[in-house]
Amino acid sequence: MKVLPIVVAGGKFLQDYTKSRALDYGAGTGRNSIYLADLGIDVLAVDQNIEELEKLATFNQRIRPLKADLREWKIQDKFDLVVATNVLQFFDNDTATRCLNDMTNCLNSGGVLCLTYILDKKISLPLGFEEILTSKFEMINSETKVIQDPGHPDFPEPHQHKIFYFLGIKK
Repeated sequence: MKVLPIVVAGGKFLQDYTKSRALDYGAGTGRNSIYLADLGIDVLAVDQNIEELEKLATFNQRIRPLKADLREWKIQDKFDLVVATNVLQFFDNDTATRCLNDMTNCLNSGGVLCLTYILDKKISLPLGFEEILTSKFEMINSETKVIQDPGHPDFPEPHQHKIFYFLGIKK
């Protein structure tokens, strides 16, 4: 799978890749973790899928996999970049908002947030998202797009997704 353009854009805001730390929140197959580690960034890849994490650990020594249930996991470290692509929509609104707040708090000042959120079955973002994103970040990009998906293991037929994209720098 290809790295998302928003992750490429977010990485460009980091000053020195070799001194930067990134959190891939809901790493899945690790496409974003691998890309960032290949740039020289140390990456904490967190997901609950142990099989994917074990594979991910073999790609680059800069990737540190961690198995955790993101609905319960509390972020302990500080990061220069947080990537959360297509994960928070799987949580109830309160949990998603708490997780976004946790991600915001773990970012260093001037840190970068790359967030995507699939809106397919939702009318809007969870309550609390807008307040966090507008009060805590200098917005670089915020948009909603409909994309064509050729299919994936969960849904092999071609289909569309409505996705919210956010790229911001923590104030």
